[in-house]
Amino acid sequence: MHAQQPEPEPEPPPEEADSVKVIALGGAVGKLRIDEPYWSDDPRARGAGTGASLWDGSVLLAQQLLQLHAQGVPGLHGRVLELGAGCSGVPSLAAARLGCFDECWATDGGSEDIEDNLIDLRRNLDANGAGVAGAAGVQVRRLEWGAPRLAEQWVTQRGNGRPLDCILASEVIYLPECVPLLLSTLRDLSGPETIILMYIS
Repeated sequence: MHAQQPEPEPEPPPEEADSVKVIALGGAVGKLRIDEPYWSDDPRARGAGTGASLWDGSVLLAQQLLQLHAQGVPGLHGRVLELGAGCSGVPSLAAARLGCFDECWATDGGSEDIEDNLIDLRRNLDANGAGVAGAAGVQVRRLEWGAPRLAEQWVTQRGNGRPLDCILASEVIYLPECVPLLLSTLRDLSGPETIILMYIS
């Protein structure tokens, strides 16, 4: 008679790095893991400045997008673009996971830190399975607010003459001089049917 071998102990889940925040949005979005490179010892972390932090407003905006989708609000389709995505792109990740948009763009622009923050943004997108081009992914681009020919680039060229269907922005205004640039950008990228969802604290 053989002695019954004890069941092996299940391995504990891997510990998250101190710089990683887990955001449980539920529904079709589920959990997101966002690494804030400003606080990270990871040598790959590049970003700095305001765009290197995860802001509460981006989580609140993602929650609002999820609620509107669950309520069946019309117009959440086509092309969605996030302004001021920073290193995290939480609203863009939520939009991609909802599966109702054909294209999803996470953009940022402005200071000299932006290129490094976009590198960290791509890392966070990859870590959440959304860093690929196509219907299920998020594409990353630098976008300067109020830049000349903005409408031509995003509406005429990329949109085949169609304005964006949805624009997302959270906590993107912290200097008064940013307001006219933001309004100009919204005017250039939107049309009568565009849904603009913003969180500004």
